[in-house]
Amino acid sequence: MTAQPYNKIKNSCLFYTITAQPHKIHFYNYKIMHYNNKKETGEFMDSCIFCKIANKEIPAEFLYEDEYTVAFSDLNPQAPVHVLVIPKKHFASLNELDDEKVMSGLFKAVRNVTKKLNITEYRTVINTGESAGQSVFHIHIHILAGRPLKWPPG
Repeated sequence: MTAQPYNKIKNSCLFYTITAQPHKIHFYNYKIMHYNNKKETGEFMDSCIFCKIANKEIPAEFLYEDEYTVAFSDLNPQAPVHVLVIPKKHFASLNELDDEKVMSGLFKAVRNVTKKLNITEYRTVINTGESAGQSVFHIHIHILAGRPLKWPPG
């Protein structure tokens, strides 16, 4: 399959080549092209891939789900364990997150995922903004574990 535009993410376009398996979706050769820095928040963004995953429009195998969050394995893992925890409600980044229940829910989900996976040593990462490494503009927490993690990270 050739690379083609998928949708807009924070006024960005995700180009992808995709193969789908039951309950899993794999992205290959993706890049994000930014159009502007408009900030977007809301219950659900039609153009956000993480909103589509949280809303079960794109299949993903959830490792955890509650009222506010879902967690699933990262499609481009940077460690043997690399899980993403995302809120069901759309917030472009930590800068836009103003809902204390969602904020608390994200950290409770991290705790519950690590307990479920029997992980006691791990790194959590929230990238905020393009220059900080944020590539999908829907706030998410990375949980990384399963190998020694050096400092500084990047």
